[in-house]
Amino acid sequence: STDPAGNVSVASTAQSVVIDTAGPTASLAYTYVIGGSGTATSVKEGDVVLVTATFNEAIEDSPVMQISASGVTTIAATDMTQTDATHYYYNWTVGTGDGTQTFALATGTDGSANVVTATPTSGATIIVDNTAPSISSSATASVAENQTSAIDVDATDAITYSISGTDAASFSINSTSGIVTFNTAPDYETKTSYTF
Repeated sequence: STDPAGNVSVASTAQSVVIDTAGPTASLAYTYVIGGSGTATSVKEGDVVLVTATFNEAIEDSPVMQISASGVTTIAATDMTQTDATHYYYNWTVGTGDGTQTFALATGTDGSANVVTATPTSGATIIVDNTAPSISSSATASVAENQTSAIDVDATDAITYSISGTDAASFSINSTSGIVTFNTAPDYETKTSYTF
């Protein structure tokens, strides 16, 4: 093409158009606000968890990105708070019940008005566990004197074991396995019963 002064254009006039029809996707991550520290993988009643959605592209300010949940507790679609164009968060207070809590996204769109994909690419679920572990082994044990083996404490869940009580200083416990041993082999002529 030539302008009125006679200058000939050397630039290409070809243009391309990209048609975006893919909805934005996001991964979810869970971080303790109250009730623990760091990444949350299993939570309990009263914990406050920061649910962070990280999107693969910028999300428009309107309509507002929303999150909903089902499983242990039903959460109707509720607005998330924007950190920046690709990060949104929601503070979730964990309620009663046990099981899998599943989160989904809704209403948000990208710059081409494509609606967000509801199912997160990762992190859609988190475990809610409000059942306290219980000790399944006997509350008493009889052991021979002059040996250090005392009792193997078993629980219904994986827990960290510790000892307290009247004679706790006489014992050691493996914090992982629950095996209790006397620090010094007992002599029944000195003491016949121990409590912890």
